[in-house]
Amino acid sequence: NKKLILKYNNEWVLLYIGGLGPHRGLETTLRSVPHVKNHIENFKLLIVGAKDFEKDAIIKLANHLKITPCVEVINWVPFSEIFSFIKLSSVCIVPHDDYEHTQTTIPHKLFQYMIMGKPVLVSDCRPLKRVVDDTKSGLVFCANDPRDLAKKIIQLNHNKEELKKMSVNGIEAANGKYSWKIEKI
Repeated sequence: NKKLILKYNNEWVLLYIGGLGPHRGLETTLRSVPHVKNHIENFKLLIVGAKDFEKDAIIKLANHLKITPCVEVINWVPFSEIFSFIKLSSVCIVPHDDYEHTQTTIPHKLFQYMIMGKPVLVSDCRPLKRVVDDTKSGLVFCANDPRDLAKKIIQLNHNKEELKKMSVNGIEAANGKYSWKIEKI
């Protein structure tokens, strides 16, 4: 979707796609933005997949944190449109909070981000940390810690060469060791 990509062409987009349940870490992500916005020119946190009531809650918190210009929330979109959002992003995030459930699962979106060559930023929930540490496809931050998350976002923004390496590593891992044909066995 060229129109969509052009819309965000001049922005450094941190992308979250998916469900917005309380364990997903979006509050931590929103609380990191005040620490990021003055360090990254044209920073945009783009959240895709909200229901109306979730969108209202995110906008309310963004207003409270005085980060509204840096945050955009888009309602649920068909799966076929997801890849356009991934393509336009600078970095993709899986910011899960530390819960029993998130310590035992890996969302498919992590591999969708990687196969599209996007550096990933994940919380230190065990399965996420294991994959990112193993593949060198991104950075890991302390779950539930907005300041550590902000530090890692800024670090990614300031290291363009490292981002390129992470992109290549993610593609290789998603097509190799972590490909569906191998993982399904």
